[in-house]
Amino acid sequence: MHDLRLGARVAGLDLRRREVAMELGSAIRWDRLVSTLPLPELLRLLPDVPANLREDAASLERLPLRLCFVVVDRPVGTPIQRIYSADPDSPAHKIVINHNSSDSLRARPQHGISGEMAWPDAPRPREAGLERRFVNDLRRLRLIRPDDRILDVSTVDVPYGYPVPTRGRAAVVGRLKDWLEGAGITTVGRFAEWAYINSDEAMHRGWLAGSSLREAVA
Repeated sequence: MHDLRLGARVAGLDLRRREVAMELGSAIRWDRLVSTLPLPELLRLLPDVPANLREDAASLERLPLRLCFVVVDRPVGTPIQRIYSADPDSPAHKIVINHNSSDSLRARPQHGISGEMAWPDAPRPREAGLERRFVNDLRRLRLIRPDDRILDVSTVDVPYGYPVPTRGRAAVVGRLKDWLEGAGITTVGRFAEWAYINSDEAMHRGWLAGSSLREAVA
């Protein structure tokens, strides 16, 4: 029987009792735990983490993002999927035409475009006119036409956008993962391993971790 809990928030982890304490008061027992949480967030849930490992986790650097999404009422007239820009006049350093990622999405009558913008981690109010600037930039790049009908524009902040490949990162992550493995916790995913991997590679690593754990208990 599977116990699937959506939207349930974790309050803490008890390594001695091998329990996950939930915010609403219940607890879940575990033999081996697989976590996709960012390493610093995972360590915050754990008691008695050695001070040097907490310092290691705090040294890991990341790039927060602000994402702007635009939906237009027609297919976009280019097969390009990604555009990278260093133009200071462009609000986005990366533009992704999501519907060009597959033939089935490409055939849909409306298309989505997203823009990635590096954003400071400290709280910052939304820039006035940011969405308008991005739409105007899409018109300047001729990705959308002046007469295209915009169905929706929205923005969202992503505190964990990209892991930054700093010197010593591999050694830091290795120490953290070794200690967590010793505590019965396997970490898998981009920020759970602080590795610049895409979703397909993250899923593959999850499958490998699951296969390894299954063999260990077989």
